[in-house]
Amino acid sequence: MSIAIYPALGNTTGLGHLKRCIAIGKSLQKLSFNVKFLVDDALFSDLIQKEGFSYLNISETSSKRFDLIIVDRYDITNQLLRALKNKCNLLARNDDRYPEMFVDLISDIVLNGNPYGTIEEYIGLVKKGCKIIAGRDFIPMDEVFCRLRNDFYIKDKLSNLVITFGGSNNMDYPTAIIQEILKYELFDKIFVLNGESLKDKFGYNLDTRIKLLPFQERVDEIFSVADLVICSASTTCWQLSTIGIPFIAFQTASNQAKGFQYINYKRIGIALKIEEINNGTLIKTIRNLDKSSRLTLYQTSRNDIPCDGAKRITDQLVKLMN
Repeated sequence: MSIAIYPALGNTTGLGHLKRCIAIGKSLQKLSFNVKFLVDDALFSDLIQKEGFSYLNISETSSKRFDLIIVDRYDITNQLLRALKNKCNLLARNDDRYPEMFVDLISDIVLNGNPYGTIEEYIGLVKKGCKIIAGRDFIPMDEVFCRLRNDFYIKDKLSNLVITFGGSNNMDYPTAIIQEILKYELFDKIFVLNGESLKDKFGYNLDTRIKLLPFQERVDEIFSVADLVICSASTTCWQLSTIGIPFIAFQTASNQAKGFQYINYKRIGIALKIEEINNGTLIKTIRNLDKSSRLTLYQTSRNDIPCDGAKRITDQLVKLMN
């Protein structure tokens, strides 16, 4: 069977969409399905190929037909869904609730790979017979984070901090956090993902503790040395929870509201408001993270976010295709 996956790709969207699509794609590949990625341009095509997939430009699919198309984008419209549905037997839409859910009478399957996703929230908003695959059992986790889960442990001392707010070019939040943390001797090393653009801001007097890293796809390699991560309330939090890495999350976009609430309610991480970066709360929170507190976060998060969500999604898709 032929399957196409059409994710959002771009400097403003980061890699969250692509990473979860790759997780589903790899799970399908293991069952010998022919999986291709659809792209608008060649951006991130190297990463797609490194992960073992070929790709097609969306403009090259006019005469092609697939057994299944999975679309995972912010810019979904009814027009786009109709165009994709005309190319496949089954259309699956990965729903991030952003923009807020519209009535979708086209998709055959809706995926909501967030721990707070429910079937009930789609009642009356999808066509009759649409299959809803939602909730914490269906988080499409990249297998590299599952492997890291086996090796990660809580150290006695907070030494290494990782700051990551995805692939966005907006570095206002990392900048504010760095400036606040550098006032104190809290960490031996501070790794800033996608932080190369901050070199000009901090100049040649950059503190030797700070490592400004380029945008990179192998974030697991950086996470493996982290004692604490500061991030946005995005899919990164589910990755960190799977591993058990303590994290502090900030809501930086409207589509992160439910994730932020889930983190706060379930206590899988620490949810802080943006204004708490500079009012002393962030620093106080870090200072209160002794080993016992971090062990509690480690155990709570690992118990809440499972590793095998991509396989469970694949099992459901295979049943529907057959």
